[in-house]
Amino acid sequence: MSALKSLKSLSLLFVLCCFGLFLTGINAHAEPVQWEGNGHWYDAIDFPSNWIDAFKDARSRSYLGLPGHLVTLTSQEENDFVWGTFQNDAPWLGAFQVPWAREVDTGWKWATREPWGFTNWSGGEPNDCCGTAGVEDGEENFLQFWPETGQWNDVGTRESQGVGYFIEYEARTAQESPLGAPPATHPQRKLTTT
Repeated sequence: MSALKSLKSLSLLFVLCCFGLFLTGINAHAEPVQWEGNGHWYDAIDFPSNWIDAFKDARSRSYLGLPGHLVTLTSQEENDFVWGTFQNDAPWLGAFQVPWAREVDTGWKWATREPWGFTNWSGGEPNDCCGTAGVEDGEENFLQFWPETGQWNDVGTRESQGVGYFIEYEARTAQESPLGAPPATHPQRKLTTT
């Protein structure tokens, strides 16, 4: 009888532990997921921060001995895989606009120095919103997914706090060595009118 009572208690404890793990796992991320398209591993990281802090945090992580970095999306297939797998609300991506860019859609770079070619801007983006939308004045110089679409948005970093970021783990090559430090924030430029 006491063996049956012990078994019932153990069963109840097991069920409660499983339920607890389920509840704590709702917001936790599973292991990174590998994309067959390039063999890289990806994950969504809950890390409320600005782009610079997300950049630093991603570079401090590794998985299976592979260093991490903010995700770089160089094809529609890679973009769709990452967005379709994780669908997070406006996470940071690994791109920034150089301070000397003269137009809102020029001077964008991947933080890994991979070639910038493929883009997936949401309609009307990039726009360097909002004080002087459409005029490059350094207001929005960092990249994030636009909420709910899987398309891209340019956003500032001084006041912007993302909900997290997408990370990519891959072996680094000599041609694609990452930047040694995050890019500086852009100085606010004064507009002159004539």
